[in-house]
Amino acid sequence: MLILSDQDRTTIKKFNVNVNEYTSFDDALEEIEDKMLYYGFDADDEMNSDGYELQDLYDDVYYNNR
Repeated sequence: MLILSDQDRTTIKKFNVNVNEYTSFDDALEEIEDKMLYYGFDADDEMNSDGYELQDLYDDVYYNNR
């Protein structure tokens, strides 16, 4: 069972990340990575604000559930 903060849940909802408390740790990180690749970069391949927000979500999920 994943530990998710209120901020994590807000980001999950904002980007329609298919993750909840019952998602496995590895599947959650993979799903967040997929969304990061889709939303997180500008045309010049620089990370944008959405990318940083998703990176924060990834870091939170990783550190709170490893």
